[in-house]
Amino acid sequence: MSVHKKVMLSLLLNIITLASTGCTIGIKQNNNLVIASPIPIPEASRGTPMIATNDKIPLVIINEEDKVFHKNIGGYVVVDPHFYELLIKAYNAYDFGEGKQ
Repeated sequence: MSVHKKVMLSLLLNIITLASTGCTIGIKQNNNLVIASPIPIPEASRGTPMIATNDKIPLVIINEEDKVFHKNIGGYVVVDPHFYELLIKAYNAYDFGEGKQ
């Protein structure tokens, strides 16, 4: 093998090594989830699933599945539909300073 071929082979192996090293290093990202709520989140809600993306998510209205719309619902809490009856009863029974309960 001539010196010229050895030098070319050595350069080629160096280029391949550098190219593969550059591909494997990549970029490290640190993502932090920041949640903002217009009202304080109660302590009792710990462990409740919450939407953790600001991407627009396809949504439908119950009983109108053919009407799809996209909305950013980041920070919203996921609630079972059967919970709404209890939520409305608790809201109606809450004393807002009017003396009823």
